[in-house]
This record gives sequence, structure tokens and C-alpha cells, in this order.
Amino acid sequence: GSTLRNTHWVVGLAVYTGRSSKMMMNMTPAPRKVSQLERLTNSLVLSMFSIMVAVSVIFAALHAAYSPDTRWYLGTGYDFDWPELDPHTAIGVFVHFLRYIILLNQIIPISLYVTLELVKVIQCVFLSYDLGMYDCDQDIRFQVRTTTLNEELGQVEYVLSDKTGTLTRNQMAFVQISVGDVKYG
Repeated sequence: GSTLRNTHWVVGLAVYTGRSSKMMMNMTPAPRKVSQLERLTNSLVLSMFSIMVAVSVIFAALHAAYSPDTRWYLGTGYDFDWPELDPHTAIGVFVHFLRYIILLNQIIPISLYVTLELVKVIQCVFLSYDLGMYDCDQDIRFQVRTTTLNEELGQVEYVLSDKTGTLTRNQMAFVQISVGDVKYG
């Protein structure tokens, strides 16, 4: 907004207003930063969940189609009837579907996320104690502020440099570069 001072009246015309104004278009929420590894892991877990649901549907349908009336595996002489729904009804098929979901839930690797986060924390510890990233002049070591983008550190697409050296206090020093399998520097 703006403030009007030292005048009694003003003539104005609002021209560029509404949702298409620059201020309203810049009010979008910040995008969530997700690394490529997390995207891949999420898509794999989603595909495993889809496979689990499909297999559970197939098994529930097969159970409804081929369920025997006798329980031969219990032997002879049993007189106790298990509280079982009729597998030929919709509720019986749904109950068997849920049973197969519970039986097959080990397909989804929940511990994979925990393992990935643990690896990221260990990588952060290694990064913070790396002597190659220690600044002797200022006595400052590398500080890790987030664990979300460790796996993308080596994937450099663009190298930006200024030829005057103002960004690096006129201390432009080439340390090392690795192209393919060859190290230079």
C-alpha cells in the first residue's frame, strides 16, 4: 500500500488491479523441494501399493470363485464353526480383500524412508567434518543446514562465474573438476 501525505485531495485511476496484477501473481506458495531420489522412491512405493491392491483384488475374487464348502485341512471331527462371512456376497469379498491387504502389506517398504533419512544424516556428519571444506582464514567449517538435498550435490547443471571476481573477493581459484572418469586440477 501507499500513504498520502501533505495534500487535501488527489485524483487517481486504478488501472492494473485484480488477480492478474503483479502483486497477486507473486503471492503463490513456495514450491516444496523434493529431490530426485525422493520422487523416485515415492513413485516406487505408489507402484508397489498399486500392485498390492491389484493382487488383493485378484486373490479376493479367486477366493470368492473357488472357496470350498468344507475345511479339509482341519481334519475330521471338528464341530466348531468359524465366524466366517459368506465369500459369495459383496461384504464377504470386501472382508477377504481387506485380509489380503493386511497379509500383503509387507510389500510396501516403509523402512526404506527411515533408511534414506539415516543415510542423509550420516552424509551430513561426513560433510561437516570434511577437511577439504574447512576455511583456515576464518576458522569456519562446513555447516549443513538441511538434509533434503544431499543427493543432488554432485549433479551440477550450470557453473556461474563472474570474470571480475566480485563474488569471490578477487580470489578466483580453480581447485578440481571431474569430467566423466577423468579428474583435472
